[in-house]
Amino acid sequence: PRTRRMPISLSLPADSEWLNPPACLLREQLEVFAATQRDVDERRSGPKPALGTVGLRCRHCAHLRAKPRGAVAYPASLSQMYQAARNFQRYHFFDCPETPDAIKEKMGSFGPKERQGSGTGKKRQCARYWVE
Repeated sequence: PRTRRMPISLSLPADSEWLNPPACLLREQLEVFAATQRDVDERRSGPKPALGTVGLRCRHCAHLRAKPRGAVAYPASLSQMYQAARNFQRYHFFDCPETPDAIKEKMGSFGPKERQGSGTGKKRQCARYWVE
């Protein structure tokens, strides 16, 4: 089997079939990576990950040594990936110094209900897609 080099984009071609436009845009800003020694050493808050731990991070500020709040998450399980991304949107996305203004404006153009995935059934479907 072929292996992918890390990091990889969280965004997939099928996203638009399952997710609303804000969720698709959010996934485009995130990448999946395996923690390196540098990642372990640079972790300032929360528990330090073990080498190789799968994480989720902002693709725009991943190169910074001092990462802004909420830029990196190490979900304890695959099922927590959706919540980690929602936290990224809530606590990091609009404050990220490296994310282009045009992307922030595009996300800001969606209403709050649209950004949250309006409707309980749609939220459940959205969260399930993130795990699969």
